[in-house]
Amino acid sequence: MDRVYKIIFRIEIDTLFDDRGKLSLEKMEHLVMLCTSMQNAGFKVLIVSSGAIMLGTEKMGLSEPPEELITKQAIAAIGQADLIKYYQMFFDGFDQIVAQVLITRDVVSNPVRNNNAKKTLNTLLNKGIIPIINENDSVSTDDIILNDNYPLTLIVAQLVKPHAIVIKSYQENRFNLLVRNNPEPIEVSEENLFNLADLIKSGKGIAKNINFDCKTGKSVLNIGAPDEKQKAVNMISGFPEVITLT
Repeated sequence: MDRVYKIIFRIEIDTLFDDRGKLSLEKMEHLVMLCTSMQNAGFKVLIVSSGAIMLGTEKMGLSEPPEELITKQAIAAIGQADLIKYYQMFFDGFDQIVAQVLITRDVVSNPVRNNNAKKTLNTLLNKGIIPIINENDSVSTDDIILNDNYPLTLIVAQLVKPHAIVIKSYQENRFNLLVRNNPEPIEVSEENLFNLADLIKSGKGIAKNINFDCKTGKSVLNIGAPDEKQKAVNMISGFPEVITLT
């Protein structure tokens, strides 16, 4: 029986929006095509996506997101409906079913919620459905305050134990690949990301840099976040978990 690989795509604002702060349908379609290709190549794909606040801001005709936290939560709730609508529209074009999953940080510490979340996510993955995950902004504000969905991505990683987290690089068509139990991110081209499943099986290309079994206790820094928001992290269950803000 072939080994099943789980992979999380961490999607930030720059991955979906243009320089004017407007959703780029071209960018989103390209992302959806990439995720669908990875799914068809044999991966179980999950998406942790930003974008709700930006879409809600645009929907309400505001020039920029509100400063007041409660208003920002309401804007996020408005935008979340549009975000999943766009994802569903594009994934439908590739005959790929998706599901919306909203979680909060206490899903890690609450045994009942933890068990429910794990079962839900793994059931979706086993059925070939891509979960599109976001913070439940109406009851949780962690991602809103940090303006960063990396902590949420790590929570999802603790739930499903993926083999890798994919983070879009600021460079065009480049990605950072954070592999389980490997503290150093691997930069890959989009072409190699498309062929990752075959490369792993064949042992060629970037596959030689990927070790799913090595153990490490090293600390690493959050990748993909601005310097002033870097977080001290510690390797927990193969992926870093946020400890403190610097």
